[in-house]
Amino acid sequence: MFKQRKKEAKIIEEKIAAQRKQQKDKQRKNYIKSVGKKKRFWKLLDKNSIPSTSQKTIPFKDILNNGMIEVDEGYYAMIFKISNINYILSRQEDQQAVYDHYCKFLNSLDPNHKFQIYLHNMAIDTKALADSLIPKSGDNIEVDMLKEEYYDILLSAIEKSKDKTSQKEIFFVFAIEEANPVKADMELSKLLPDLKAHYKKIGCDVELLSAEEIIDFFYGFYNGENMELGLSPIDMIKKGVSLKDSICPISFRFEPRHYYMGNLVGRTIFIRELPNVLTDGFLYEIQDNPFSIQISIHMEPVETADAISFLKKKSTALNSNKIERIQKSAKATGSAQAAFIPFDLQAAIEETDEIMKSLIESDKKMFFSTIIINITASNLDELDRITDIVLRICRKHIVKADVLTYQQEDGLCSVLPIAKNKIKAKRGLLTDGAGILMPFSSQEVFHKEGFYYGANSASGGLVVFNRKMLQNASGFILGMPGSGKSFSAKQEIISALFYTNDDIMIIDPEGEYTPLVKALGGTVINISSSSPHRINPMDMNIHYADDDNPLNLKSEFVLSLIEIIKGSALLPAEKTIIDRCVKKIYKDYILNEYNEEYLPSLIDLYKELLEQPEKEAKDIALMLEIYTVGSLNMFSDKTNIEMKNRLTAFNTRDLGKQMKGLGLLIVLDCIWNRVCQNRDKGKYTWIYTDEIYLLFANEYSAQFYYELYKRARKWGGIPTGITQNVEDLLKSDTARTMLSNSQFLLLLNQSSSDKKEIQNLLQISDVQLSYITNSDSGSGLLVSGKTVIPITNKFPKKTRLYKIMTTKIDEMSV
Repeated sequence: MFKQRKKEAKIIEEKIAAQRKQQKDKQRKNYIKSVGKKKRFWKLLDKNSIPSTSQKTIPFKDILNNGMIEVDEGYYAMIFKISNINYILSRQEDQQAVYDHYCKFLNSLDPNHKFQIYLHNMAIDTKALADSLIPKSGDNIEVDMLKEEYYDILLSAIEKSKDKTSQKEIFFVFAIEEANPVKADMELSKLLPDLKAHYKKIGCDVELLSAEEIIDFFYGFYNGENMELGLSPIDMIKKGVSLKDSICPISFRFEPRHYYMGNLVGRTIFIRELPNVLTDGFLYEIQDNPFSIQISIHMEPVETADAISFLKKKSTALNSNKIERIQKSAKATGSAQAAFIPFDLQAAIEETDEIMKSLIESDKKMFFSTIIINITASNLDELDRITDIVLRICRKHIVKADVLTYQQEDGLCSVLPIAKNKIKAKRGLLTDGAGILMPFSSQEVFHKEGFYYGANSASGGLVVFNRKMLQNASGFILGMPGSGKSFSAKQEIISALFYTNDDIMIIDPEGEYTPLVKALGGTVINISSSSPHRINPMDMNIHYADDDNPLNLKSEFVLSLIEIIKGSALLPAEKTIIDRCVKKIYKDYILNEYNEEYLPSLIDLYKELLEQPEKEAKDIALMLEIYTVGSLNMFSDKTNIEMKNRLTAFNTRDLGKQMKGLGLLIVLDCIWNRVCQNRDKGKYTWIYTDEIYLLFANEYSAQFYYELYKRARKWGGIPTGITQNVEDLLKSDTARTMLSNSQFLLLLNQSSSDKKEIQNLLQISDVQLSYITNSDSGSGLLVSGKTVIPITNKFPKKTRLYKIMTTKIDEMSV
């Protein structure tokens, strides 16, 4: 009995053991299976959602050498830079014209293209700017003291404008789905001439960004534009570093409501809802801040038939919702009339019906738009402060905006100018509504290696302008007496002397630049009959002209010189005689390889004319007699001055009225010789001609200056005409041509008659004109092509520089 029970117990025990083993095996299998799933899950997540390197976060594949971006396989984009215009300061009718033009552009968008507006606002690194302005010490202690004083003045200006200075840029991005990159390039590239033609009408320039420019742009986007470079990204690529390695930041880290990108912290915000009525100043107000912010507007044009179909479906759905509520109310209360419809539902129905009606009855188009704002800062507290400012502006304009939560990476990728939108917050807009999202605002000028000209009167930001960046750096400074025109010229002269290696030449008819030039260690050359200084009008070096024979250009100068003396145009026979004589007197000089010992003078020309058989030659010699062997012989001898100083002023105050035109022409030719020498050395030459209307009083000297003005760009010359007699200047057709073609104009306070002339000539608005009406000294407009910047320049009076620069008797230093 006992044995039987023992045997049964053993069997039960074995069954229990087998069950436990089976249970454990099952648990182990389930565990292994669970772990496997987790491994596969994390592997998948790691592959698709959490990039293992910073490079994998960059949402495009490559940048091709034609400037086309390979965003994804079969998806290509191109970036076009659009210059800004002064939309905010324009007349109301001009603003309407720009708006209508922009709406016309939106209507022309191809539904097959993805389109993105990218507004780039970067804060200026004021510390880096200040560091770049530290002057270099020289051998002159007095000049070094003035350099330090000017540096302090610039530091004060930077400090006052640091919260208002930023760089604003506009980009249009077009993308296309196309498997063949060659076809994609052909399709996108043909947009450039169309964009150029379209936007030229409102004063905008359009350019396609090159591959190098795009690489530099992306480096700045990911690393901060003011980050110091070791090697540039282009240099790194040339040394074998991959594209993404060269532009990516050190790291990315994405938090629910912000992200870290290298040394920057950022946040993306999206526009949830736009009001039915929005002003064109909404985007401008967000941009008009001195912090780094990027705004992307993805515009997806919809075919009208598709848009109407979409709206009909939406209207049907909304009305079905309304009917359902009415039916529920009727069932509950017994009366359909007692139904209360939610306000937002009724508003949505009315808006949908209105949009559909507009599409059917007008030439408007429909767009699905997504607006994303990206902010970057140096720390989280600063980021929160900027976020509050942006959200406050949105609330002011009744725009619903929210920080993207758990979508910061998608937001960052969608902001980037590659026309790829990962945020599904779309709002339907008609053309007029989309046109209100105007990308144009106000112009700012902040050029690299530029000079400080004052503060932007509209925004308060620094105006830093580099004339060398212009296609034509020649210009004018115009203003009535007391407007500060010569003071502004002197400030530019100081900048050129302290911050470049360029030479500066000044024609000074009133002698008012002498104190400044002497204080800065320059040379003052007095031109008068009583002065020991002599300039030979026949001076000519081997670099005097572009062609192999500089004698041709010199002959033209001598003809102009004698025409001024004669007071009328030379006859053909007279021109022939003079040209023959000029070639004869330069023969030995040229044969001896431009040896100074053989350089002819005006007396040599006089003697050669006397030896000619023609009566006309004797008449010309007679005209020259008083200027060679007579009492006005100040230009008859060889040059006896050394003009090696970087800063040289020609004081022509004591020339006398009769000699003024002739003297100015000879001084100009002397300066041109210096320009020619400097070009051979690779140096720029700044040329300032005060009271320039004196040159235009004579058609021959005006024509010579006009030729110099045209040639200057190619030769590294930067001529600047300065005058208070704008009305007299504008009487000259040559002067008007030069003014209208100048890419640098500094317009200060103008008289009533001059203002209208200038407005008609330059096509500036009444609002812009107000900045040169009863304006303070040093304040006015800086005009460069279509760029018109109102400036305010208040130079501190309690400085030694001010006392040297001012022409007010009671303020001048003793």
